[in-house]
Amino acid sequence: MDTSPRTSVEKLIQDPESPSLNESEGSQWAKERQHEGPGIRRRVLVISLMVVSFLINIALAIVVYNAPQGQSDAGQGRDEFTLPSPADTAISHKLVKFQNGINSDGTLYQGVPTTENNRLWKELYAHEMTRISYEEALQLPNKTSPEAPYEGSGYLIVLNVFHNLHCLDSIRKTLYYFADPKWTAEDNPYIHMGDGHIDSMLQAIGQNMGITHVDHCIDALRQHQMCSVDITPNVFQYSPKDFGIRAMANVVHECRDFAKIKEWARDHRAPPFNGFGDGEAIGKCALNDSSTCLYS
Repeated sequence: MDTSPRTSVEKLIQDPESPSLNESEGSQWAKERQHEGPGIRRRVLVISLMVVSFLINIALAIVVYNAPQGQSDAGQGRDEFTLPSPADTAISHKLVKFQNGINSDGTLYQGVPTTENNRLWKELYAHEMTRISYEEALQLPNKTSPEAPYEGSGYLIVLNVFHNLHCLDSIRKTLYYFADPKWTAEDNPYIHMGDGHIDSMLQAIGQNMGITHVDHCIDALRQHQMCSVDITPNVFQYSPKDFGIRAMANVVHECRDFAKIKEWARDHRAPPFNGFGDGEAIGKCALNDSSTCLYS
């Protein structure tokens, strides 16, 4: 019994229920369909795959185009958001090789407090109290208060870097105070009332900071370190002086240019603190607000 495709097609054509074709025409039609069938299916399959691929590429392009900038920069370690600061315009970066701070690799800021290194430390945060405009204050993530009317019409802020340097200086003096009680004759950092802006402000409102202030400073620095999370690798290298491999902290870091920020603060410096104005604090978030206030 012949069951070839040719015989089957011919029987189909001869079937009374099939489309009306004469025998010769039907036979020729069957031959052409039998010959062209596989090629047509391949062409349809290829065209279908091309259409699907095109649609997928269009969809991916739309997703990438509409993705938040922070997500597209995730590979570069950038966040999905950036809180504004009036000092943003002063930010620039440079490479800095740190010093170990041990033996011959020490710095001018180290050692027993002296007139000279005290001056160097004080210069680091000499312009900690700065003023900004009303328009700049409106953009702040957190509300801030205006200066006293007789001082001007600005709003007062302290860039956190200067607060942290002030805190480090306080801790430095306190440590040496405990190591050398003679320091109480000249400068008692345990009581800690000096002539700086922050110190004068605290003195004006009658708070004896003492060890409470130092404890505040230590935890403020902890929070800052856990926030900034410097991931620069310290390394282990052979030290000829130590005749062995030692941990090395004197490695290259990518840093914000501190001199540029200090220059910005100098240009926006506020006079020594004499009190706040009566105006309303402005910005986005109040003291007890959650971070969601930034999105309102």
